[in-house]
Amino acid sequence: QADAPATRVKLNVGGRHFETTVGTLTRGGAQNFFSALLQHAERSEEALFIDRDGETFGPLLNFLRTGELIIPPGVSETSLRLEADYYCIALRRPGKTRPSAPPQPTKTDAHPNPFRAQLASARARQ
Repeated sequence: QADAPATRVKLNVGGRHFETTVGTLTRGGAQNFFSALLQHAERSEEALFIDRDGETFGPLLNFLRTGELIIPPGVSETSLRLEADYYCIALRRPGKTRPSAPPQPTKTDAHPNPFRAQLASARARQ
């Protein structure tokens, strides 16, 4: 089934719960794990269970949201790359680990970020 990009999706990855949108999960293209999963999943309020490591899924979900891979302390780059391969997410080479980096502004069709212009202006002044 084809859901709208703004449709919310609940996931339970290895016991950790996440909520995101179809658009974020399918940002990697039609060939990624989530495109196939969502195409065949029944619509439900229940979280879709994925029997993988939730600790490494969080940074991958943030990568899909922002396009930047930030490796948190205690998570190895190797394990992130293995999980990314499983989900068919193509990662670019990450920069240095930045566990306390502030979140990057994002924009989706359904939820425009009203602070985007202000953030860009503030960065330009720095």
